[in-house]
Amino acid sequence: MDIESPRNIFKKRVLDTQATIDNMFKNNAKEETCQVMARFFYNNVIPFNVAKSEEFNAMFDLVLRHGLGFQHPSYHEIRVKYLKKEVKNTPLSLQAHMDEWEKIRCTIMISGWIDKKSRTIRNFLVNNPKGTMFFKFINASVISKIIEKVFEMVDNIVEEVGKDNVVQVVTNNVAN
Repeated sequence: MDIESPRNIFKKRVLDTQATIDNMFKNNAKEETCQVMARFFYNNVIPFNVAKSEEFNAMFDLVLRHGLGFQHPSYHEIRVKYLKKEVKNTPLSLQAHMDEWEKIRCTIMISGWIDKKSRTIRNFLVNNPKGTMFFKFINASVISKIIEKVFEMVDNIVEEVGKDNVVQVVTNNVAN
């Protein structure tokens, strides 16, 4: 049986109390930080699901790894330098997305709208568990009322994506 001396019991209480005080300050700092982060989302109308994104988590992991001296990129750096880099990376990102179509199949989604010049525009998006990707748009003004031409347009998109990769085609049902 291990009997602790009164001195050791007292030391243990002091350490436990100190840890509680430290935790209290950490909890307050965490709460304040989380509130500022939430306000950033609210004031900049950022959708809440962004907080679930891989990029959001990767950003914080890298900032934490960099340490206290990290300076966030400037408005100009985000707008010019890093945007140019991201544009260069886009084809690789899209290709990775497209490589998944064959493995897990996909859905083609078609959204139609009429622009300010009264043109009928069809947006084609491809969706699978990896996410949704804009594929292409077509000015369908000339063919929007001819069912055979509409079918041909959709059929061409299915062929481009790969007919064996497409599980379904989903369209909006808005009367023109």
